[in-house]
Formats: sequence, structure tokens, C-alpha cells
Amino acid sequence: MFIRNQLQARRLEFQKQLEFAEMVWVRVSVTEASNVCICLCYHPPKPRYTCAALICTLNEHVTELLALFPHDTYVVTGDLSQLNYSSLMVDFGLSQIVPQPTRKGNILYIFLTNRPDIFNCHVAKSFLKSDLYAVYINCAGAVTAAPAAAATKKRAKCYNRSAADLARLSQFFCDYNWNGLVLGIDDGTLSVDQAFGDFISVLHYALEHVGGHRIVTVRERHPPYITPPGFA
Repeated sequence: MFIRNQLQARRLEFQKQLEFAEMVWVRVSVTEASNVCICLCYHPPKPRYTCAALICTLNEHVTELLALFPHDTYVVTGDLSQLNYSSLMVDFGLSQIVPQPTRKGNILYIFLTNRPDIFNCHVAKSFLKSDLYAVYINCAGAVTAAPAAAATKKRAKCYNRSAADLARLSQFFCDYNWNGLVLGIDDGTLSVDQAFGDFISVLHYALEHVGGHRIVTVRERHPPYITPPGFA
């Protein structure tokens, strides 16, 4: 695992270890108030441990970390294609965000997180000569702001409102795993205000990336009674 030297990171150790398992946990401090616990794991085709033992270990690690760092962002990623990781999604509210197969119709590389609203995931052909596709993850909050518009015009964001767009939004909210917020409130690791803030972040993510939008330029010559959606 490579981490930019501008970021502070430390490897995490646990009471329970699984012999022969290939995994590493790191806690990265993005800002003073923002930390990410990342697990990188490789599950080989013929492991020297049982699948149930690996899942049990991952569950215990996440449980231990949640007790220490209840407000962190969590990521479990790596080649876990042959592993049934559904318990991580159900018990801890994690969502798998890799949207497309990475090799021969299968998703080999997974990306589980409790904050799918702050990550953008893309699958693309690798630069290497391989039948494996690469998975690119970017933090949604790292987008560079656009330069200020000139005084004679302004740019407005208009969200898509067609029936198809609204149907995609509706399906996204139906499929979204809300367990993380509900469990956080139930066990006291999240206040109602914090959970509501996370809920709003999910709404913004869905509007931006599921429903989509267009940028409309409104100029001085345009009548003031025509709102930006009219130009869209």
C-alpha cells in the first residue's frame, strides 16, 4: 500500500490475527477531523485458511476499530472475488461501489465503504497488457473548484428532472444501504445531527452522480424572468 507522504498514516495492529491471511490495515489522517481506516486484502484462489475464518477476522477487526474510531470513514478493498462478504455490508452498513466487472464478467476487485457518497469509482482498461481492468477511486470532495465567471454572465447548475432521471434516483435510494446510519444512531456512535449530515451528503451525491446535471450560462441579455432551467 502506497500513501502520499503529505498524509499521516500508521499501521493498525489487532488482537486477533489469521495465519497466512494477506491483509493490512492503515489509518490515514486526511485532516485533523477526517480519518480513513483502510483494509487492503488479497484472498487467493487456494487459501491456506477457510473463507469463514477470513470473514470472521474482518468482522472482528471492523468491530474493534468502530469501538475506537466510531466517526472514521472505513474502506475494505482488494481482490475478494471468491469471498462472500455480505455480512460486512449487513452488519456494518458497508456498500460495494465497483460498478462493472473487472475480468471476464466478474468483479474481482471490490471497494467496500461506509461512505459511498464521498467516493467516485471508475473501471477502465489497464495500461498493462492484461485481461484485468483497473479500478480507479477518487474522493468526491477533491474536485477543484471552477474559476469564477465573468461579471457579464453567471453559470447555474440545473439538475436533470426527466422521468428516467427520477427513476434512477428512486432506485438508488431504494438500493442504498442505510444500515450504517441506523446502527450508528442505535448504538450511540452517531448523534442525530451527525447522521442527518451524512444523510444530506448522500442526497448531494445522488443528485450529482445519479440524477446528473447540466451547467447553464445565463448572460445579461437574457430576460430576468426566465430561470436557468428554462435555458437548459
